[in-house]
Amino acid sequence: MPFCNSGGVKMKRRPAVISYDISDPKCRKQALQLVRGWRVDGQKSVHECWLSPQEAQVLYAKLCALIDPQTDHVLLAWVNQRETPLGLGVGRVDRLFCHLIRVT
Repeated sequence: MPFCNSGGVKMKRRPAVISYDISDPKCRKQALQLVRGWRVDGQKSVHECWLSPQEAQVLYAKLCALIDPQTDHVLLAWVNQRETPLGLGVGRVDRLFCHLIRVT
């Protein structure tokens, strides 16, 4: 999914998962509002996003600026589209990252 940045250079977006554990409700709400700009799906504090490396860096830095590093955590992980997802628990694997990768 390519897009052009402000300089007109084509950049490729990749699927990523962003997760956070933020104890302060006000900061948690701000984090959700921030992530919604890139989010394609998710629940509570785990979000599926399409990001370029530059967007990921900016988003991660903004999230880290919101949190208390002594009590809170932020995780950004790239999704490997070539791998079949492993589903654990009671969820359905056929729905896992259905927006990001094809499950076979």
